Amino acid sequence: MYGDPPTCRKCGLPIQFITTKRGKKMPVDGFSVQVVKRDKGGLFITEDGEMIRGAVVDMAGPESVKAWVPHFGTCPASEERKNRQAAKNWREEQDHAVQERIERMNAEREEKLRRQAEKQKKEAEAREAADAQYSLFGA
Repeated sequence: MYGDPPTCRKCGLPIQFITTKRGKKMPVDGFSVQVVKRDKGGLFITEDGEMIRGAVVDMAGPESVKAWVPHFGTCPASEERKNRQAAKNWREEQDHAVQERIERMNAEREEKLRRQAEKQKKEAEAREAADAQYSLFGA
């Protein structure tokens, strides 16, 4: 058991650790790749702990360097965490939309009740005016 390679606690895949320039241990995928440095591209870490951007090449060449892929970006459990966060965000958006609908329905109901009260008040005033006219003529 002492010689077993380390594995990721979340996904169980084999990993290695590379010490960064700041002295921190970073988990990387269990295999190295050959990388050509580029301004844009994936993020990699070299044997001496330098973070570089570049593109993976099939064969080693004069411009390529040996590097590892940080496991943070490839861990399947990380994707599940992102999916959980996306689901949580979606639920929050849905809850917000439902809350807005409830508020809108309450406002519409209050407006309807206000209009009904106005209508009843006008009808009552009209009845009072009619009653007043009838009483003038003795009816």
